[in-house]
Amino acid sequence: MKNLENLWYEISPYIYGISGIITILSASKNDNFIGILSGILLLTAGATVVGMRYSFRTYLKK
Repeated sequence: MKNLENLWYEISPYIYGISGIITILSASKNDNFIGILSGILLLTAGATVVGMRYSFRTYLKK
């Protein structure tokens, strides 16, 4: 179970980003504003997690 937690911890922001891109592309075909907004939020969440992990890991190296 611990390996699954570690795997999810590492890949979750990339899954958020890919899901956001897919959501934006599919919503833009139908001019769905809520869908596009949801995709942007997914992309933002993924980028936030990657940025926070980067800053935390560089802090630990000091």
